[in-house]
Amino acid sequence: MRILFRILCMGCLLSMAGCGPEDKISGEDFVAAIDNLRVELPCLGSGSTNLNCAIPDADEESAAIKGDSGVIYEVTLRVRGVVEQKTYSDYTASDGLWIEGGTPDGGSSNIFRLHVSSPEETYHLNSGISGIDECFLLDVQKTVVMDDGATLTLLADSGGDGLGTRNIDGDGYPIVVSGVSPYPYAFDGQFVQIDIVDVRIR
Repeated sequence: MRILFRILCMGCLLSMAGCGPEDKISGEDFVAAIDNLRVELPCLGSGSTNLNCAIPDADEESAAIKGDSGVIYEVTLRVRGVVEQKTYSDYTASDGLWIEGGTPDGGSSNIFRLHVSSPEETYHLNSGISGIDECFLLDVQKTVVMDDGATLTLLADSGGDGLGTRNIDGDGYPIVVSGVSPYPYAFDGQFVQIDIVDVRIR
């Protein structure tokens, strides 16, 4: 596989300067569209208990790959954030909070989902046990397959009740995600952000 760009080469990644012809992707929109894709469920006010807060019903962001026609890409993503857990069933693979596929239970815990349109695949990002009154640090690196022109959609959904667990861990302290805004401060609510690590032609 031919490496198109690496996160370590920031000048190449962000401006395409210093890249050889064989390393360039077709246009900078590919990087700009997917890098830093983010959804947020910020606390908007008091909740039904001191452990939760009112949040937006949902936040959804999408971006499309704009590479070379007919090319299949292996896109390595670093997915970070603060999430409450939710119970999912019928998934095909799991790695901590990250699962491939999955069906959410009928409870009201938040749903965090990543969907790739082609080849179609769904990933959930907060797998665990619904109803736990604490948040968890999400930090996973995964490679997903995407066809040229595929759309990547990131979704955060309140589960229908407009409530979310406050950003506190099991010891009652807010979770700070190193290197992700609003670092060095904790985000007031829950969020997920996706950053590009590497892209290769399959």
